[in-house]
Amino acid sequence: KEDILSVAVGEIGLTYDYFYSLSLSEYYTIVDGFRRKEVNQLKATRWAVWQIVRHNAFLKNPPASPEKLMKFEDEILLDQERTNKAAEKLKSAIKKRNGNS
Repeated sequence: KEDILSVAVGEIGLTYDYFYSLSLSEYYTIVDGFRRKEVNQLKATRWAVWQIVRHNAFLKNPPASPEKLMKFEDEILLDQERTNKAAEKLKSAIKKRNGNS
């Protein structure tokens, strides 16, 4: 029980009163949502770091022509658009699953 309490009060930040008012299935739903949020934040951070690395690599080895530079910048914008669309789809799926459509 101490492990469950340490996750609820420590990691997630629930109050003791709120934690003890939850059923076990409600608690696990909250933990599942919290873990999904952590995973999504990690993916977003990895994506941002990758873009920085990619940009720095480009600066050290720039392409020979302006056309290649434009193509590189277009790829970054396209990646951002894809990531934003995927995040929106995930949010709407979660809302539908929770009945908040």
